[in-house]
Amino acid sequence: MTAVIMSVEAALEAKLLAANIGIDIQWPNEVYDPALQTPWCRVSHIKVQPTVESMGPMGTSRYSGQFQVSLFYPLGVGRGLCSTKADAIVAAFKPGTVLDPGGANVVVSSSGSRTPVPDSSWFHVPVLINWWTILQP
Repeated sequence: MTAVIMSVEAALEAKLLAANIGIDIQWPNEVYDPALQTPWCRVSHIKVQPTVESMGPMGTSRYSGQFQVSLFYPLGVGRGLCSTKADAIVAAFKPGTVLDPGGANVVVSSSGSRTPVPDSSWFHVPVLINWWTILQP
């Protein structure tokens, strides 16, 4: 199942790249040293425990998770640019979007930005994309 979930994560990351958000991206488990006063984002994958969809020898499980894109903008530049970038990401992952990483469709169930959080020298806005897929274990 790990390979399938990794393909889901890769499909979500490819969709983010296709959105051409125009700022540097820190990918999971990669070292990144952000330049001062330059906007950037960090990608995280948050998986949820699978649940049973149907029983029996051909039973299926529902896998779901969150794809988080954390936007970081310098403090003191206002929230407009960051909010606009968050809106662009949300638009790229609108609810009902279906991604096909090969083998199983991944459905975006919801997306939206959270309350901004000052973070040392950055204005941090998390954008959460909730997804699900149905698989045979």
